[in-house]
Amino acid sequence: MSWNQGEKLSCDLADGIAKYLENDIDWLKAIMKQLPPLSKYKHPKELHDKCEGKIYCMGCNENLE
Repeated sequence: MSWNQGEKLSCDLADGIAKYLENDIDWLKAIMKQLPPLSKYKHPKELHDKCEGKIYCMGCNENLE
């Protein structure tokens, strides 16, 4: 990048931050692979119901809490 060209210290700092963030991104990608896929179904308010204090969708029976 143009902002980290020139001074050796700024180049080293930018490289260090980039490597640190790359590790975080790799960890987050690994965590995202373990999560269940998000539902694309929209839960309309008229289908919300409560049973034993828990809110769920009567359309798909998904727990909404």
